[in-house]
Amino acid sequence: MGVLTVVKQWVKDIWRVELDTRWAGGEEGTANIQAKQLAARTEFLKDFADEVKAARESEPSLLARIKKTGVEPMKIFAKFAYIPHTPAAASTENVDVNSGGLMEIDGIELRVGDLVFLKDQTDKKQNGFWEAHTGAWNRFPGYQSVNADCFTYKFIFIKTGTNKGKVFFLDKDVYKIGDDELEFKESLFSPDDVPGTILLRDQEGKSNEDHKLDYALTTHGDMIEGYSRSLLDVFGVNSIAEAMIEIRRRCNNNGEIDNSKIPDFRGIRIGDYIDLPSLDDGTTVYTWNPDYRNLRILVSGFNHYKNAGDTENTQNHILFTFRNCPLTKRMNATDTNTGGYNATELRTYLEGVFMLGLKNVIGDFLYPIRRYLSTKGSASWITDTVFLPTEREVWGYPSRGEVEWDCGTPGQYPIFFFTVYKGKRYNGSRQWWWEATPHSASTSYFCIVPTHLHASYYHTASSSGGVAPAFCVR
Repeated sequence: MGVLTVVKQWVKDIWRVELDTRWAGGEEGTANIQAKQLAARTEFLKDFADEVKAARESEPSLLARIKKTGVEPMKIFAKFAYIPHTPAAASTENVDVNSGGLMEIDGIELRVGDLVFLKDQTDKKQNGFWEAHTGAWNRFPGYQSVNADCFTYKFIFIKTGTNKGKVFFLDKDVYKIGDDELEFKESLFSPDDVPGTILLRDQEGKSNEDHKLDYALTTHGDMIEGYSRSLLDVFGVNSIAEAMIEIRRRCNNNGEIDNSKIPDFRGIRIGDYIDLPSLDDGTTVYTWNPDYRNLRILVSGFNHYKNAGDTENTQNHILFTFRNCPLTKRMNATDTNTGGYNATELRTYLEGVFMLGLKNVIGDFLYPIRRYLSTKGSASWITDTVFLPTEREVWGYPSRGEVEWDCGTPGQYPIFFFTVYKGKRYNGSRQWWWEATPHSASTSYFCIVPTHLHASYYHTASSSGGVAPAFCVR
C-alpha cells in the first residue's frame, strides 16, 4: 500500500470533485487531491498546536505566560466574564472536606447545598467549588473533573464575609479539576469600595457607586435600617481597634492620607454600625445582647460640628449615636431643670465614668466638641464628649424647648432624617428617651422623645428615662 506525500502548508481553497471529473488514483490522481490538501492543513495545525502547548508548559501560570509574551493584560482580561454562580461563602483557611459538616466559614453559617468557594486548601488540588453537606462535601455540580475549562477566564465575585467585594480568578488555563493544583488569585478589580482596587462593574453592570446612586434616587435608601452594614465588613478588618484606626485615617486630620487634611468618608453610609461587646462604667457592666442590640453604635453624621463653637471645632470627625438605650437614668435627683443639661446629674455621669468606659472599648478616639445649649432662660457654650442630643438635633427644630436658646448647634443629625432611628428600645421594649433641652414652660421637665415619636416633655427630671448618647470620633 502506497503512502501519500504531504507538504506541510495552509491550503487556502479545497479542490472540489465535479460531476464530470475523471476518477484516477496515484500520487497526483484526482481521487487523492482533497486528501493531500486536508493532510497538509492538519500538519500545519499540528505544528501550531505543539508550539502553543510548549509555550503553555514552559511557564507555571496564566499570568506568567501573559508577562512573558508581552500580551497587554487588559486585552486578556477583556475575555473574562463573571462565573454564573455566586458562592455563599469563601474560605479563609484550609477546610477538611472529607469530614465536612455544616460549619461556619468566614462568619457565614452554611446550609445543606450551599456553594462554598475553597481557595486556601493545603492541598491545592482541592481548591475550587464545593457543595456543603452534613457529612463529607462533594464538588459542586458543574465544577467537577468532567467540567473542563469551567473556571477559565471567569471572575468569582464574593458578596459575604471578610472576602466581601473581592474578585478572584484561576491563574491557570490548562488543568483538570481534582488532578491539578489550582491557584486562585485576587484580582485588582472590584465592584465595591475595596482599597487598592480598580472599579469593575458587577453581574448587573453596576459598580458600588452606581448602587449608592440608586439608593439616593430612592429617597436616601442607604439610610433605611436594612441597608446598614458593620463597619468591620466595610473596612475589611477584624476588630473594633482596627476599625477605629481606619476611621482616624479616613478623617485625615494629621495627614494620614495626605497633607490636604481633606477627609475620605467615601463608602461609609449613615446607619453603618459597630457592635460593642461590653461597656463598664466602674459600677455597672453593660453587655452586648444580640436580640436587643443595646450596644450598637451608628454612623449618624459626618463633620456635623466642624467649624462651629466659640472655640472652633477644627477636626474632621464622624458622629455616632447609640441605636437603642443601653441604660435608663434620671436627669436629676429632684424635679428641676435649672441650669439646663449642663447642670444635670446625667451629664456628669455621661462625661465621667460612662465616657471612660466607652474609651476603654473603642480607644482614645473620642473628640470633645463645643456646643451652644440652653441653660434655662439663657444659653452657654459647653464642651461635650459623650452627650445627649438636643431637641433641635433630634427633630430639626425646637418644639417644647426654648426657641430663643435651643440653638442645637448646628442642627438635626442626618440619622434622624428618618423617624425609624428616633425610636429607641430598652431590653427589647419601646422606650422614651432624654434630650439635652429643658422644657420652656416649666422648671421641672426636660424634653424627651416619647415611644409614639413626637416632640414631647411628659416626664419630670427625676424620672428614669432612656439614655441614648451621642459622641464624635476623629
